[in-house]
Amino acid sequence: MMKTLPVLFLCLLIGTQPTYTQAQTDHDHDQHHDHQNGHQNDKDYADDKNPEANSDHDHEHEHQEQRVVLNNSMAKDLGITSAVATQADIDSQVILYGKLVSGAEQISHVRARYTGLIKSVATTVGERVKKGDLLARIESNDSLQSYPLLAPIDGVVIQRHANAGESTQDQVLFSIAQLDSLWAELQLFSTQALVVQPGQSVSLEFDHGQQSLSSTIEHIVPALNAPYQVVRVALHNVPPFLYAGQWVKARVNTGNHKASVAIDKRALQTVSGTTGVFSVSENKTDTIYTFTEVTLGQQNVNFANVTSGLAAGTRYAVNNSYLLKADLEKSAAEHVH
Repeated sequence: MMKTLPVLFLCLLIGTQPTYTQAQTDHDHDQHHDHQNGHQNDKDYADDKNPEANSDHDHEHEHQEQRVVLNNSMAKDLGITSAVATQADIDSQVILYGKLVSGAEQISHVRARYTGLIKSVATTVGERVKKGDLLARIESNDSLQSYPLLAPIDGVVIQRHANAGESTQDQVLFSIAQLDSLWAELQLFSTQALVVQPGQSVSLEFDHGQQSLSSTIEHIVPALNAPYQVVRVALHNVPPFLYAGQWVKARVNTGNHKASVAIDKRALQTVSGTTGVFSVSENKTDTIYTFTEVTLGQQNVNFANVTSGLAAGTRYAVNNSYLLKADLEKSAAEHVH
């Protein structure tokens, strides 16, 4: 093989591929084959002499592939946080979707008591009025007397169909809505109806979870010509960021389960088709993350009950644990290659 080195070096200098005679190639191949066979025979002999050692070696290698060892400072820099598996109460939840609406009792459509001519208008769309405020003055066709048209409720004028000089006829002149209260109307399908009922607490989320409110279910009513029921949730003293027509996501608490080993669901990772978490141990210089398979029971949006695989009091990786999964998968790919 040493005879071919000058040829290879020269070829690299002039940018061509080296060529060998069949004899050289066969000779090199035979030497390499004999060398490999020698090592394989030595390994086979050692394995035959000590099969338990071979088994331990395979087991150790497999175990190491499920571990990631990081310098303590590196683990901190990567933002990998941890928590301790402990007892916790896990609320069962059902997710419903719907939108905010004004209740029928919150909108008043105002008409003239007597048909006549509109003499003047005192308010317009968008203005807030109090019960008893003047909306317009009407001149009756029968008595030719002018009388006031007053607001029947507190609220905001959302529609106006009245201008001075027009005839009232029998039309709605003003629509007033009470906006300090709204209803969340949520769609409830048959698969969810068995566990959802009036009186249950609800967490309502708006603007993709940026805003939230809590309330309770008031009514569950049939929906006309629709394959679901309507869950009605009352919202009082509505903040300014809410309005009728706004879409809403609701989490209905349907029960409570006491978990002996509860974990943060952000910690869950899937490695080679197996669901688990990375348990954490430390020494003076390193943090060791060991992938541990778990079996899950009751869950909600944030936490899961571990029924097997992880003992209470075990510390496990939470934030950025996907980085540990990526490292394991990279190591596995390099090993196969």
